Amino acid sequence: LPIYWAHVLGVNMLVPITYKYSLRGEGRATSYPPGVSYQQPWWSQLRPFSEYVSRLSYLLSQGKFRAQVAFLLPVPDVWANSTDREHVEDVNLKYHWVTNALLRQGYGFDFVDDDSLREATFQDGKLLIRDNRYDVLLLPPARVVSATAIKKVEDFLHQGGSVIGLDE
Repeated sequence: LPIYWAHVLGVNMLVPITYKYSLRGEGRATSYPPGVSYQQPWWSQLRPFSEYVSRLSYLLSQGKFRAQVAFLLPVPDVWANSTDREHVEDVNLKYHWVTNALLRQGYGFDFVDDDSLREATFQDGKLLIRDNRYDVLLLPPARVVSATAIKKVEDFLHQGGSVIGLDE
């Protein structure tokens, strides 16, 4: 079930949508996803399921996530190349492949952007962003990278950090 996978990935708060009083009215009968209401065949099971999800969400929110990997989002590159659909799709496919590979191998990761990287400090070969300590910084395939990001990556390398560049 997708709900379990969401919890495995660290989601600890779910918000059901499209509570409908009625299917009457323009657009209501064709709104996706299916509504959460008495019209669904599983309505009688919603309360026990919701209580289960609530307990699981509570338990999962009690710990502190510790990601080993910081994965830089290629936001400047996607903006700069937004009209090159082939490039953006290529970056998207590579991101999916890498994130799936990290998950299959059991590595925790956070996506970080240039703003987060700008705030980063370094200690003992670790990348520190707020309360998070990362062992490795993954760099995306990108044609455009901010000067700030390049400087931070260089500083991290000089401090003994581990950086992995994807693609070229």
